[in-house]
Amino acid sequence: MALDQALNKTVSESQQPRPFASHRICQYLSRRYKVDIESVVWEPHEFPADRQWQALRRFHGRFATNRMLWKKKPPPEITRRPVGMKITAVVFDPCSNRPESSDFLQINIDTLRQAYSRHAAP
Repeated sequence: MALDQALNKTVSESQQPRPFASHRICQYLSRRYKVDIESVVWEPHEFPADRQWQALRRFHGRFATNRMLWKKKPPPEITRRPVGMKITAVVFDPCSNRPESSDFLQINIDTLRQAYSRHAAP
């Protein structure tokens, strides 16, 4: 229960624009914590096609977010690409495999807390 409350507090207190999510797997996060998330379908191990970058630019123009949730850490060639958009990759791992240490939800809460505190609203 404490982890659920911590995650709820982290996302509910943010005044920042909605984040992007690289995959629809973050829909559970959106539903449970009422976070408005704009999902695209990108895989961290596949370089996005030009049409995917164009769609991201369109979304960014409408929502001006500075965070994109990924289920795994994307390679640098992907995170460097959105020049001018200043989008930071934030790993929110759905944890299909148990982490070696700590609790997977606590790891995600800590990651989100850092991401939300690092970026001021535009």
